[in-house]
Amino acid sequence: MTSEVLLIHPPYWDPYGPPASTAALTGHLRTNGVRATQIDLNALFFADRYGQMTDDALADFQNPDAYHEKVPHEHKVVLGDQGHRDDLLGHHGIDPDVLQMPRHRQAIATWDLGRLNVLDAIIHYGYFVNQDADIARALVDPTVLDGQAWRPLRDLFLARVMKMIEAEDPVVVGFSILGEQQLAATIACTHWLREAGYQKLVVWGGSDIRRSRELAGRGESWWRTLPDFLCLGEGESAILALARRGRAAREAGCADWRTAIRLARDPRSEDFIGGLIAQPLTRTLLPAKRYEQVATLAQYDYDGFDVHDGYLMPWPIVPYQGSRGCHWGICTFCDHEEGYRLHYRPKSSVQVVDHMEHLRNQFGITHLQFVDEAIEPTWMSDLNDEIETRGLTGVYRWSNYSKIAKEVDYQALSRSYRNGCRLILFGVESFQQKALNTVRKGIRRNDIFTTLRDTYRSGIRSWIWLISGLPSQTPEDVRADITDLRSIRGVVDAVSVGRYRISANSDLYREAAKFGIVVSDLDHPMDLTFEIEGETIRPEELAEVFYNEYYPAAIDMSLTHNRYLLFADAIKRENGVSPAATDRRRKATSRPPRTVAAIQASAQAGLGNI
Repeated sequence: MTSEVLLIHPPYWDPYGPPASTAALTGHLRTNGVRATQIDLNALFFADRYGQMTDDALADFQNPDAYHEKVPHEHKVVLGDQGHRDDLLGHHGIDPDVLQMPRHRQAIATWDLGRLNVLDAIIHYGYFVNQDADIARALVDPTVLDGQAWRPLRDLFLARVMKMIEAEDPVVVGFSILGEQQLAATIACTHWLREAGYQKLVVWGGSDIRRSRELAGRGESWWRTLPDFLCLGEGESAILALARRGRAAREAGCADWRTAIRLARDPRSEDFIGGLIAQPLTRTLLPAKRYEQVATLAQYDYDGFDVHDGYLMPWPIVPYQGSRGCHWGICTFCDHEEGYRLHYRPKSSVQVVDHMEHLRNQFGITHLQFVDEAIEPTWMSDLNDEIETRGLTGVYRWSNYSKIAKEVDYQALSRSYRNGCRLILFGVESFQQKALNTVRKGIRRNDIFTTLRDTYRSGIRSWIWLISGLPSQTPEDVRADITDLRSIRGVVDAVSVGRYRISANSDLYREAAKFGIVVSDLDHPMDLTFEIEGETIRPEELAEVFYNEYYPAAIDMSLTHNRYLLFADAIKRENGVSPAATDRRRKATSRPPRTVAAIQASAQAGLGNI
């Protein structure tokens, strides 16, 4: 029986595990009677290109001119920042034969973080950074899609995806865009799809679709007419409604698909589908979005994905959302639109554990990433209750995001560890009380140190995010954050720090005067000027402290730059696999002073899981 919907996860995205987006939609569609199929084109393309891209990356790393001119600073740091080496792998004790995907997966299961970080730098550079300039040019020039740079993806798309479309004959083909790096591939695949004669419905959705729509409004965006619809926000109900409308159109003998589905703007109309933007995509007034009732959402369905062998992780680890929105929702820097972040909807612990058991029984999956905006402490307590009530303590392993809170104490953390938590990623932002008040974190600075030390004592690994140059921070305040960060060396396992970037959805942007912001530019979001008690703070002076002091300090304290590798390390040690000893901290390396411009030029290629 043919499918009614085909969902595609395009390159370029994380190769360590499968995405949640299409799996959530596939499960919801199938549960509601729509025949759906999904394909992870990103995983297929990464596996197809693994050998060539690692050869090319290694060639650049081992060529002195290419190393100095092309390799970003972030990758050099991971490689030891000790300058070019003719035999990079040999220097790090790595057999070249490991650069095969099955051997790489085996290495993640047994090796120490130091060598795995080198492999991660190689594949990240090869897959994301070392791409032909024609990849990016696809956003402004359709002729590059016929060139050599795009040929590998085109050949794979025609061989795997188009054959599936010809066999399944779906009425809707959907692309999930989770980051801007997937937009070019989505444009290319949709172009080839139309070129091959597919005239039914194409919809683009995903968490980065708002940015895609903004880019569609630019004069050079030749591709804006390729999709029939954009799905803005949560997509289960919208794609379900579109699939049903498409099914009805096919049964009615539709001859003109581009005019078959008409959307009403009035939510009271039966032709209204919340969250769908029809052509023209650049219309000013957007349709009302729908916020799903989470109790009605189905279990994730990973059917169609090679979860056990198709990704770099040696055992499947999948993302899962236990809630929508944010239980806190009032951080002034947050770039989520208000309707989402202030509309917190947690799934019940019974529903979540039911879904976890479905993943275990149907797909053999027991490792999860809870990708909620931040886990609410009460919700986690309820989840632990349900796990213990069902006798599932120790069956699952997971990571999750969390806000610092007094309720996240040693007792609660120890209980989560017993039930399976192995990594928590905390949004700390700053250690200074003035900055914490500015961003409305709702905590005292001492809460940060207590929570992080309790996390360490409980056995759970920790990763913290920090923001440099928040409004209200002087260069001296940023240096105080650096001092506080160094005081917890050995307590946290990884640190990500970035310069503050203002965004249109944030309270800091909407209420700029209230926070002393006098100059901001959304096209250059780090170029922020603000005033503190009559003193003007300019971006150049904050940037100098960040690039020369803060960023190096964070790098030196991190065991890895990849959350999957840190999670895997915790699992290995728990299972009695003892890789070569890795110090709890990265040894500082001497490096020459760097200009702001030099680091800004390489910042776009920062290692991808940060």
